Amino acid sequence: MNPPSKRKCSDTADISEEVLPVELHKEKLLQVIRDNQIVVVCGETGSGKTTLLPKFLLDSNFVSPSRKLCVTQPRRVAALSVASRVAELLNTKLGNAVGYSVRFDEKLSSSTAVKFMTDGKLLHECLSNPTLEGYGIVMIDEAHERSLNTDVLFGLLKQLVLYRKDIKVIISSATLDADKFSAYFRGCPVFKVEGRLHDVKIFYTKQEQSDICEAAVQSVLQIHHSQPKGDILVFMPGVDEISRTESSLMECDQDLEIVTLHGQKNLDEQQLIFRPSSDRKVVLATNIAETSITVPNIVHVVDSGMVKEKHFESLNLVRCSQASAKQRAGRAGRLNPGICFRLYTSSIFETMPAFSKPEIMRTNLQTVLLLLLSMKIDIFNFEMIDSWSSDSFYSSLKCLYALGAVNKDAELTKLGRILVEFPTSPEVAKLMVVAMETKFLEQATIVAATVPEFSRISKHFRKAFSAGSNPEGDWGELISSFLYIKKSLKAGSSSSNRNYNKHLNSFKGVVQTQDQLVQLCSRLSKTICTTSFKYNPTTFEDCAKLSFPLKTADRNNDGTYTLKQDGSKALIHPSSVLANRAPRKIVYCDLLYTSKQFLLCCMPLS
Repeated sequence: MNPPSKRKCSDTADISEEVLPVELHKEKLLQVIRDNQIVVVCGETGSGKTTLLPKFLLDSNFVSPSRKLCVTQPRRVAALSVASRVAELLNTKLGNAVGYSVRFDEKLSSSTAVKFMTDGKLLHECLSNPTLEGYGIVMIDEAHERSLNTDVLFGLLKQLVLYRKDIKVIISSATLDADKFSAYFRGCPVFKVEGRLHDVKIFYTKQEQSDICEAAVQSVLQIHHSQPKGDILVFMPGVDEISRTESSLMECDQDLEIVTLHGQKNLDEQQLIFRPSSDRKVVLATNIAETSITVPNIVHVVDSGMVKEKHFESLNLVRCSQASAKQRAGRAGRLNPGICFRLYTSSIFETMPAFSKPEIMRTNLQTVLLLLLSMKIDIFNFEMIDSWSSDSFYSSLKCLYALGAVNKDAELTKLGRILVEFPTSPEVAKLMVVAMETKFLEQATIVAATVPEFSRISKHFRKAFSAGSNPEGDWGELISSFLYIKKSLKAGSSSSNRNYNKHLNSFKGVVQTQDQLVQLCSRLSKTICTTSFKYNPTTFEDCAKLSFPLKTADRNNDGTYTLKQDGSKALIHPSSVLANRAPRKIVYCDLLYTSKQFLLCCMPLS
């Protein structure tokens, strides 16, 4: 059967501003906030909580430049996007009454009364401002995501309200276990914003899909040929799946504009999703698009039902939660009645967990313990909404002790106070500290900036070098690739290959991060010079050994490696340039658990 004739999405009528559900509850909501120190606000996606509640609070004189409203978001792009939208609603220039502050970037002024931040940025601000002086209201948005930083902020705010009776806390989310949060915050009221703007029809597949990328492509083409208007938002689990889907769609030669959205893109690239298009737009995104980022004109959502979650040292592909699936579907009902096509069966949906497992229960705790110790928090009696694993807690303390960040009494050392200043893992932070007074600082900052991008850099740029010939293994390949990328970006892309240029430009953020790390090292160098710890490494290998004391492994006769940290066995991942060289001893940055345990981003040791 032939598909219906196509119509361009430009046929869509202009959509006028509509009254959002939260506007209907404005006065009652403000009264609840006025009467209580802590309030949990629940409302469906698209109800207007994130954008209109800050506007209400400012218009009603709840906040001012001397008593700011701080609104946290789990991700940088969401903080910038919402700040821009609220500034537009208030008819003010971004950076005046409404501003933002994210890592390495901010727009603020003396007149700023509403400040959007990432949860990590506010957590680090607590180091220098533990009582949050200058803030009158703290709003933790998208609380259902239960990020590590958000959970720690909950604990700090629960303590803070006992001492600062003049500060108010708002916990906001579309999909939240409200009763649990209310109980944690001593029985605080829960305000539910009833209603949503538009209905969303949900469709499931009849059977489970073996290839979600192919299924996503077919769904996009079916929508494009059968639906008359509206852009398409596709949720994929990770960057690799987005790249595969993007390549397949671009080969279809359709009048579609394909854009991608994920955390590895720099902020300028992420803003491209908001650019108008005469063609139907297809946005391929990770779960970064589940929350506060509202992509214009989205009417159709395709949901793979999958997400990549960090489980301690590994990144695992798992089913998303029902709460996440509802958030994804809700993206289709922001401007029009929408449709969500789920690439899984209704029976699979019923087996998905109600909520995602909190990050605090599935992640390495080194960074957060270091931060809490820096704030002189009693980490042994810190009350969390969900307790962390005791195994993870003591394993993380053991690692911090091996690094020299804490002493045998779990007290912060001088080195620990330095490491907490870096926006990286403690091991990577120590790598930069060790290299700071040597000729290896540039290499250390490059490794720090590129380790999170290891798989992406290996995939797109390893062919530019002789694979496996670098004596420093994957670390050397990262450094060589980075210098090549930096040089190519500076010279300007001359390749006629559109995909190559796109991948090259996507690494601008990595280059910026390395430059910012160099500046941070320069700022901290004076402090480090006054401390008593001196390392004097003579080689870059010495820097690695000093910085990753527990992440070393020795080769066994069967080709496996025994890990120093726990005595378990692992293999070098096939993507490593060392996979066929099998050095006697290595240092590694990460572990990956699939059918076997693999070592990622490795450097050989003599």
